[in-house]
Amino acid sequence: MKKSKPSTDRAVKEHNKNYVYLDVMRVVAILAVLAIHTDAGSLYLKMPLGSISYTVCMFISMFISFSPVIFFMISGALLLGKKETVGELWKKRILKMVIVLILVSLMYLLFDMLYDMEKAAPAKFFASLYSEPRIAPLWYLYAYLAFLITLPFLRGIASVIDEKTGLYFFVLCIVLRYVIPSVEKLFGNVYHMEGDLRWDWIMNTVVVFPVLGYWLHEKADMRKIKRIILPLAAADIAALIYYTYLAYQKNVAQGINAVSDSFRGKINLFHAVCIFVLIRVICDGKISENKKSISRILGESVFGIYLIHGVFLDRISIIGRLRDSFFGCFNGITLLIPSVIWIAAVFALSFVSVRIAKKIPFLNRLI
Repeated sequence: MKKSKPSTDRAVKEHNKNYVYLDVMRVVAILAVLAIHTDAGSLYLKMPLGSISYTVCMFISMFISFSPVIFFMISGALLLGKKETVGELWKKRILKMVIVLILVSLMYLLFDMLYDMEKAAPAKFFASLYSEPRIAPLWYLYAYLAFLITLPFLRGIASVIDEKTGLYFFVLCIVLRYVIPSVEKLFGNVYHMEGDLRWDWIMNTVVVFPVLGYWLHEKADMRKIKRIILPLAAADIAALIYYTYLAYQKNVAQGINAVSDSFRGKINLFHAVCIFVLIRVICDGKISENKKSISRILGESVFGIYLIHGVFLDRISIIGRLRDSFFGCFNGITLLIPSVIWIAAVFALSFVSVRIAKKIPFLNRLI
């Protein structure tokens, strides 16, 4: 007698059991991305240099730094363990992403033409498409394409990852990103590691974060992680405070109000790992089917939200005027209030647009 296939209900339950935390992670990450792109992450630039409100807003800027890279961790968690040929990879994933990149770039071009920001020039469009993203947030699609193109080799790395080698990989990243620079700084940056000795290649965004995501999703012992989750969270907060202090000290000493991208780039590796495991531990408890369903609907809409949210940021003039009028009613630390509301509004507008777009079969397959 042939064994019957699992029912749809059972398959859905298995998906929710195994991946609900990834859906939650997607939603948390896109909210943090929206915070960055709506300028909530740079509110400290509007605060008096060196004030308490300045420090609070700079800490927020550091905290949301995990958002872009955690998407690569999720992709690594889901794709590094899959088996598919190079042909299947190009047909199912890479070609699809190229189509998405072209269509989304065309969409933003049309909006720019509509508001007379640019004239139609097909040749220039395709040349610029090759050279740079149409809008800044689309850098992610270029990086994701690089990830997909190199996926067969990353799967080779994943094939030898177990609990211990994954931990070894993480330790190597920590040593190269944090320990060595700290030791060199301690000695006045007089001595530096010989360039050929450095293992920088593993620190590329499309390598380190997918591999760490795969390790934490498939190989790490969550029972051990649960036992250290509180010290890990404390270490994460301490690291965020430390890098906030470094950025604060540099800006105050130089008397300038500069964007802290360099410090956000340094903290995001350890911070992203902490956020990843924290969300997994939180979602590991009993979650109602209703909450799982909501997280799944929101989670599957996140990619589309990322693609379309730029339309609502600065390409529909009436929305921009309403936003500016609303923000004009606040100043100082109270700017956090309209910032949170604006993030929620952009999320809601983008979510509704994505759900409508998913009704169209062609677009549903893409987003």
